[in-house]
Amino acid sequence: MEEHENERTKSVDVSLTSIDDDLPPCHNYSELKIIGDTLIIIDLRSTDKLFYAYDLKMQRGLGWFGKFGGGPGELSNFSGKVINPNTHTIYGTDFGTFERKKIDIRKALADSTYGAETIRNIDVWKDGYFKEAYFINDSIVYTCLKQFDGSSKLVKYNINSEFSIPIDTIENHEQSNSLIIVAHDSQLLMRVYHSYDKIRIYSFEGNLKKIIYGPDYKEQWDGRTRFFGSGVVGKDEQIYVLYNGQEIPKHYPQDILVMDKDGRYLKTLHLNSFVWDIAYHKPTNRLYVSTDGEPQFGYINLSDYDL
Repeated sequence: MEEHENERTKSVDVSLTSIDDDLPPCHNYSELKIIGDTLIIIDLRSTDKLFYAYDLKMQRGLGWFGKFGGGPGELSNFSGKVINPNTHTIYGTDFGTFERKKIDIRKALADSTYGAETIRNIDVWKDGYFKEAYFINDSIVYTCLKQFDGSSKLVKYNINSEFSIPIDTIENHEQSNSLIIVAHDSQLLMRVYHSYDKIRIYSFEGNLKKIIYGPDYKEQWDGRTRFFGSGVVGKDEQIYVLYNGQEIPKHYPQDILVMDKDGRYLKTLHLNSFVWDIAYHKPTNRLYVSTDGEPQFGYINLSDYDL
């Protein structure tokens, strides 16, 4: 089933409530994750420690962890940064040592000598790598497994054994540059594209249910424009996803598109700063945001915008 979206005109300006005063200095381009009431800031440019934990409920910092470097227990070029919300464990690929590694967040915050644990050595040319993944139990994730030939596979993947079951393969290198958002309750996977204004929606079984072409969709990518960025699921399984639609590096996302679980457009949240990442906190119905401006870190009260 194909749908064509003609316009996205329901735009509202939103402001952030800052949490900068509670946080240490962090670089731009920082990513965000939330586990329960803990916000994890991933400082991609840090040459000391890569992760900072902040207690959203108590409004206090919990500390840095994940030491940068090439030694035992350190992280030199760590990609993926997938968090198991049940075990509070971060998984990823260290391209400096070509190893899959994991970090137990609670151990890392309790013991400053604790370092990243190596799961196994890998051949990234053969095994591929992932940027984002979503746990459905303690070992199985849905992810876009990327290959070095430029293609990618949407797979059901055992993060411990490396066994994967393909759901969809897209050989076109430009269209393979994508990420997924998972609506657990409805058992739907949404695949959004960096280089195209296009969305594909699947069932958990891998059946393609719908393709949505947005108003900025073109069959051929111009090589400069970026469209979708990271996304999260909020209340009532509404989808929040960064959207650019302009050339980079002249422009980065300032818009957050809001959709329902079936990909139908609801509204646009517009910010005055470039947005690097977002994370959703269910107990407060807040969307936490990492930007390049002032504030650098803050949140949107979604209830203020009827969300």
